[in-house]
Amino acid sequence: MLRFRIDDIRFDPMKRIGRRNLPAISNLIAFATTARLGSITLAAREMSLTQSAVSKQVSELESFVGLKLVERTPNGVVPTVAGKEYLRRVTRIIDDLDDATADLMSMRGEAGSLNLSVVPSFASFWLLPRLSDFAKHYPDITLNITTRTGIPDLNEEGLDVAIVTNANPPARYGSDLVMGLESYPVCAPSLLDGKQMPSLAEIAELPLLHQSLFPEAWSEFFRAHGHEKGHSLGGPRYSILSLGFQAAVSGLGCALLPDYLTEEAIARGQLVKLSDACFRPQQCYYLLYSPDRTEAPGIAAFRRWLLDTVAFQGL
Repeated sequence: MLRFRIDDIRFDPMKRIGRRNLPAISNLIAFATTARLGSITLAAREMSLTQSAVSKQVSELESFVGLKLVERTPNGVVPTVAGKEYLRRVTRIIDDLDDATADLMSMRGEAGSLNLSVVPSFASFWLLPRLSDFAKHYPDITLNITTRTGIPDLNEEGLDVAIVTNANPPARYGSDLVMGLESYPVCAPSLLDGKQMPSLAEIAELPLLHQSLFPEAWSEFFRAHGHEKGHSLGGPRYSILSLGFQAAVSGLGCALLPDYLTEEAIARGQLVKLSDACFRPQQCYYLLYSPDRTEAPGIAAFRRWLLDTVAFQGL
């Protein structure tokens, strides 16, 4: 249990915060949002305010500092010379304040809540079935999970961590390799029509299901295993792995899928693993987080649990 002691903070009575040149934080956010988006309308939409309210807040800030910070042009709202420098420093301060507040809020209970973005297939087939174990070890942490593809902006989207698929983790984030995406050919038993396990040449003649994430997977698979005359690239294409999995279970074709997606379906007889030959894409699953927040209790706990669980399963 984390304890936050008030006597850990040393206040200097000579510093009178109330007399500093501090404008309202709402005015700073309105200015920063307007300058970033280049539009009062877009800023109002993002902040869930009226245009007049945003415009008033920006004007109040300009009155407070005694300088014009933005000006309207035919191309939208742009910061003045003074506004550009102020925007650079204010944006950093707002980000720091947001991070500090998130860290402080995470100290409720053991670690409070954790906002997590996960690629859909990994969330449904690997993460969610194992979260009861996480809850058992960290009952005071509430996980707020969203699914999305691509690389999120952790700060902009209010995320603490994200699990993504990428060839290399973005340099701006701290990262941990979670697991690779080694994939094997699988299909429904009905597609084999009672035949023995097919050769690679026979697999090439089956209807093949394609993944948008790995558009050249089948060509690379056959080439890597000495079967240059691969199946044509025609055939249905699916945007996420779990859709390809459902299509394979339904007997629509043969798919290249990782074990974590298929192991239960193979055990139930819904799918058949056609070969031990595998496709090794460059993409892997990575856990992303802000490098300056690695010690935040919720982030540290989730990292520890995730990596320990993957290591225990030998993935």
